[in-house]
Amino acid sequence: MEALALTQQQARRFILAHQGLWPPYAAQGKAGALDIIRHLGCIQFDPLNIVGHNQELVLQSRVDGFRPHMLRELLYNERRLLDGLDKVMSIYSVEDWPYFRRRREAARNSDGRSAEAVRAVLPQVRAALVARGPLSSLDLDMGE
Repeated sequence: MEALALTQQQARRFILAHQGLWPPYAAQGKAGALDIIRHLGCIQFDPLNIVGHNQELVLQSRVDGFRPHMLRELLYNERRLLDGLDKVMSIYSVEDWPYFRRRREAARNSDGRSAEAVRAVLPQVRAALVARGPLSSLDLDMGE
């Protein structure tokens, strides 16, 4: 296989194009937002809004005419996207859900805790909250 020679500008453009940033705003509207997420695989979902939510800023920089309500519709009305874990809180396409099965199963069993063990301490947690009001997990003395 012959080596491919690229100029720095060609290499930059390739990387930008692969990330959906070149040509600027090639994606359009809600369908474009869905296409970008499918192409990228996932985008980080961040509930903190410092200058905007991360997921909205990612799409706003790539999708012409993007508005935050479009993402909410794709997630919660049309259910074409999911918010879940992909190393961090992420938004990804519903078509990718089956690929996370092993991860979901591993998370269910990873630390030896079971749903029954969690349910067993719920009455203690509720009682502490009723008696003392809002608490941090550090305020609960349950041995772990």
